[in-house]
Amino acid sequence: MKSLKYNTLALVAGILASGLMGCSDFLETSPSTSVADSEVFKTVAGAQAALNGCYYQMRAYNSGGADRQDDYGLPSVMHISDMCGEDIIAWGGWYTFVYNYWGETRADIFRSSQLWTFHYRLINNVNSILAYVDQCSGDEEDKQFIKGQAYAMRGWAYFDLARFFQQTYAIAQDMPGMPIYTEPTTEATEGKPRGTLRQTYDQVLSDLTQAETLLDGFNRGDRINNFDQTVVQGVLAQVYQTMNNWPKAEEYAKKLLAIYPLTTNEEFLSGFNDHTIPSWIWGMKQTEEQNMGDYSQFAMWA
Repeated sequence: MKSLKYNTLALVAGILASGLMGCSDFLETSPSTSVADSEVFKTVAGAQAALNGCYYQMRAYNSGGADRQDDYGLPSVMHISDMCGEDIIAWGGWYTFVYNYWGETRADIFRSSQLWTFHYRLINNVNSILAYVDQCSGDEEDKQFIKGQAYAMRGWAYFDLARFFQQTYAIAQDMPGMPIYTEPTTEATEGKPRGTLRQTYDQVLSDLTQAETLLDGFNRGDRINNFDQTVVQGVLAQVYQTMNNWPKAEEYAKKLLAIYPLTTNEEFLSGFNDHTIPSWIWGMKQTEEQNMGDYSQFAMWA
């Protein structure tokens, strides 16, 4: 099934960037364009490197397979969501055309494939981590925290897919949902049917609740882009809200409010671009070296 195709290069790039594997060891593996699972998952350090690769994929160029300047992972996904919503005032220029009248309204144009590919690439790489991390040698608590983050990524990805490719849960729970994959796949893997949206949300809740338990005690430090228990609880609040489960949505929202204060007026008016303010739950530090440049989200925001 063509839509199942994924790219291991993001995973490999993350391993190279992580510094957790020696360059000489990596360069001696074969083939030169990928690393076999049996090599990556020998140790906890290798599993952590694979997880770092997934985090890298979430902000990497061409992670959705569109090969466009506006294909930069999650920042692009969030940008698409805003531009295709009803809270943006349309104006002239290519942004209005590309994001509202062309890329989002035709299934045979790049945007649908970009969104599908980004999420399923992430899911497939995460599935490899979950399939092999228990076999790694190393500290059991480290394995637990790696698994917790992997479950969190997968649950979030299926939740995001469900919001893009089906109507809201309250009216569409018996309509087609997402194809569910919980094991690593290859291009030869036979595609699965979409199932129902209810089954998709069952998977989302299963992954996120496992992640919440496994990440108890995990300290991400200043790596605010990482999933920790509070980020998972924030996503669960969104999931329950989307399902119209108001008591659970309130329960999880209160868990967050007990830890993260509301953004003050002064903090908001300062530009809302400082990921270190106390109310910031999950974010991505943008460095000058990582700037995506013109014809990207930043051109639109400017």
